[in-house]
Amino acid sequence: MSSKLRILSGILSIFILILQACGNAKEDNKQVIKDTISYSALPILKNAAVLMDSAKLNEASALIRNTITTQEQSLNLTDKYYLYSFEAEILYYSALSEPGINSSLKAREIARKIKNKSFEGSSENFLGLFYMNKKKYEIANQHFRVALRLLPEHNDIQWLSRRFHVFGNLGESYLGL
Repeated sequence: MSSKLRILSGILSIFILILQACGNAKEDNKQVIKDTISYSALPILKNAAVLMDSAKLNEASALIRNTITTQEQSLNLTDKYYLYSFEAEILYYSALSEPGINSSLKAREIARKIKNKSFEGSSENFLGLFYMNKKKYEIANQHFRVALRLLPEHNDIQWLSRRFHVFGNLGESYLGL
């Protein structure tokens, strides 16, 4: 298939996905997110965010990795999800795909345990980003499509923004085919 035909096919697929997303409000995607981070994990995440904003990605990653390693038994599943997910984001900005995939897979596993489709959708988006960076576009597209099915279709800005980021990632990935 020529590159122009692949691009047109990808754009058409994205357009169809957008139409489906706008027309299908699935009741099971309208779950309430319970952001119950413990008081022990919250300062770690805030400190990691400050380090990340200061372009100290290695230090931010080390802080989260150390917390996961030393406090594994005392952290609740939501804490673990946020730590692995934030670690994945740091690894994404550090261009470390393999460790990022591992962190994303752990975050996805936890999201499935706690039955939180929004968390699972965010993990799928990260997996798609990591595979897209590795130029494994077919695998990336699969993860982006799963993320779109899982992320809520609420009408507020936060959820629209997350879904449209995934749509943008999917479009970028199609262009790489």
